[in-house]
Amino acid sequence: MNIGNRISSARKAAGLSQVELANALNTTKQTIYKYENGIITNIPSDKIEQIANALSVTPSYLMGWSDIDTMDLRQFDKQLDQYVHGLGEFLYYNPSHKFLFDSSMNISTDDVELAKSVLDKISGCTSAPADNVIELQSHLDANAAHALPNASDEDKIHDDDIMNDDCF
Repeated sequence: MNIGNRISSARKAAGLSQVELANALNTTKQTIYKYENGIITNIPSDKIEQIANALSVTPSYLMGWSDIDTMDLRQFDKQLDQYVHGLGEFLYYNPSHKFLFDSSMNISTDDVELAKSVLDKISGCTSAPADNVIELQSHLDANAAHALPNASDEDKIHDDDIMNDDCF
């Protein structure tokens, strides 16, 4: 596939007409036609770069130096940028979540998996099956509350209810 074929293919994949691509490059439809049909083969490097940017491919792809479908990579980069921006905004407005996110950067992969299991359990608490109990590692076990000597019977029942609740 020559440079003209690659320009044509990338233009069509981007959903652009020759006129739209020409407008984006500040040139004419005839020039784009000549590039795509091999009438002009000595395309200046600055034009190749402009065409590549307009079509979301790399200049090396247009030149035939790379067969990697860079259109998908550029789309992935764009989606990644949007995701990171959205995540950053979310963490900025939700400091508690930011704390969890930052904390996850300093723990082992096993502990991340354990935390994920705990969060899955918490988020699905009301519908979690009774046999899906999470076994916490010993260094994460909660300390049991000690009964207060002057606690009322009502307080003791309330404490027992909390201790027996699968959601806690």
